[in-house]
Amino acid sequence: MAYRDENDALRARIEQLERENAELRRERAHLRAPLRTTTTGERLLGAPLVLIEEREIDGALPASAHEEVLETLRAAFGAIGDGQSVGHTLTWRLGPPARQRIVEVIVTSREGRTRVRVLERLGTLAGGLFGGIVGGAGAGGAAVIAPLLALVDPVLALVSVPLWIGAVHAFVRAGYESTANARARELDGLTNEIERLVRHRVAQDVPKVRVDAKHDDDEHVTGATRAAERRAT
Repeated sequence: MAYRDENDALRARIEQLERENAELRRERAHLRAPLRTTTTGERLLGAPLVLIEEREIDGALPASAHEEVLETLRAAFGAIGDGQSVGHTLTWRLGPPARQRIVEVIVTSREGRTRVRVLERLGTLAGGLFGGIVGGAGAGGAAVIAPLLALVDPVLALVSVPLWIGAVHAFVRAGYESTANARARELDGLTNEIERLVRHRVAQDVPKVRVDAKHDDDEHVTGATRAAERRAT
């Protein structure tokens, strides 16, 4: 029996190390690789307008653990947000006016598996940067620079307008891309933290089932042994 317990402990440790290695590989990939842009609009912006992180975990997260997930989210963003727990589904949202960031988290347990989905919409951030800075500093700056250059050379004035707006756009694009990548790394770390919490709570429930099953097996074996002894006597 002790040999079986040692094997189970060793197997559990190996699985834990494999999960930690997979998590480290994901983190390195996020640090090295820029966000993928799939549409023309996203390429102009430099990063996607929506960031999504998803995990799927073996085992069902008990509804009693939903409050722990909410506490993790509130601590991460420093805001209460709007959380709802219905059956085996937990939803949490953060947005204006409490915070400028728009974040949605859904944790669903179904058929012995738990799915974690974390999403952030960056439309407000992109609108403020490109609409405010490119529209204001770009067009406004060009309106000031062009007349001054026209006094020197009209052709230079015409060329300066698109060059100025392009330079402002490139500056804002780099800023948006940097911010989006930082947000993506933050969401990845948060999703990993929720995944660890889910695995921990699922693991807490598994031994209880195994212990009960083992206890039933022992009782069955003991009963069968006693019955055989009575027949022998």
